[in-house]
Amino acid sequence: MARVRLVNLTEQVAEHLRYELARGRWVGQMPGKHELAVEFEVNNKTVETALRQLETKGVLIPRGAGRRRLIHLAGRPQRKLLRIALLLNETLDPGLDYMVELRHRLVEAGHAVQVAPRTLVDLHDSPELLGRLVGSTGADAWVVLGSAG
Repeated sequence: MARVRLVNLTEQVAEHLRYELARGRWVGQMPGKHELAVEFEVNNKTVETALRQLETKGVLIPRGAGRRRLIHLAGRPQRKLLRIALLLNETLDPGLDYMVELRHRLVEAGHAVQVAPRTLVDLHDSPELLGRLVGSTGADAWVVLGSAG
């Protein structure tokens, strides 16, 4: 007769997190325990205990209270985290639904996101001014939101 191994809720959450990490859902940093608790519909303490289990296995690296854990998957190359600048068309663009979603997804993937201090309208679509802005910003990549005008 085969033995059945029963696992508690914390172990189930830890296993699910390990699976999601292996498939690359999160890179760089884990989401916070409160966000994960809401997603899995479990108590914060359940998620915290599951995250600690992953720390003891070396999958996550703690960074202290209030800071997100770093992801460390041995044997799997880590994607480079980028500093991404968003160049908007107008100052009202950050509140657009798709821009909020874009920022959320980039941050969730572990990237640092910043909005450029000037917009395309401010730059009058000038390649020279745009070049200066790009040169003065320490971004690895840019997302440019433009419009046909």
